[in-house]
Amino acid sequence: MSGFRVCVDFDGTLSRCTNWPELGEPIEGAREAMIALKEMGATIMIHTCRTSEEVSKHLIDRVVQVKKIEEWCTRHDIPFDYVAMANKPVATFYVDDAAIRFENNWDEVVRQIKEKCDG
Repeated sequence: MSGFRVCVDFDGTLSRCTNWPELGEPIEGAREAMIALKEMGATIMIHTCRTSEEVSKHLIDRVVQVKKIEEWCTRHDIPFDYVAMANKPVATFYVDDAAIRFENNWDEVVRQIKEKCDG
């Protein structure tokens, strides 16, 4: 299947959580998973609370966060199409009907996406 969109969280999904606002090292398997998704035809959006109005009060701060994430992905050879500037609210839990739970299991995430696309 091609032409589908995958929205991937940044902190704790692509990047290890560190001392805020530092960017951590890539989580094992993240790069390979993003490559596999691109090969399947996905548009990859990175979504993060770092660009929310709640965290970054000024637009310039939000733009700086996007630039940092773009540079981080490029430095680690992690493919993506864009970093969303949408206002992702900070929450303890996110409930979403299209969610695939990430538990340090990129192979399983890619398998589930492939299964949904092929099914």
